[in-house]
Amino acid sequence: MLMLQMLANFLQNFNDRERIAAELEEQLLSGSGSIDTNNTTLIIVAASIFMHQGKHEEALRVLHAAPSGHLECASLR
Repeated sequence: MLMLQMLANFLQNFNDRERIAAELEEQLLSGSGSIDTNNTTLIIVAASIFMHQGKHEEALRVLHAAPSGHLECASLR
């Protein structure tokens, strides 16, 4: 699922939020155990979803993995 589509589905479908968040966590780690820092769209979507779920520490953890010069990630931090 495309990242922005995933965020839109998360915001629209209250009943599917847990499933979408679980799918996001799988994509976030992508089987390697670490966050793909090159995919900043994924980082922004993940942080947004975590913030909506009240998982602020998780959102910050994801955002701190982003490249330091990425403006959108820095503003979310």
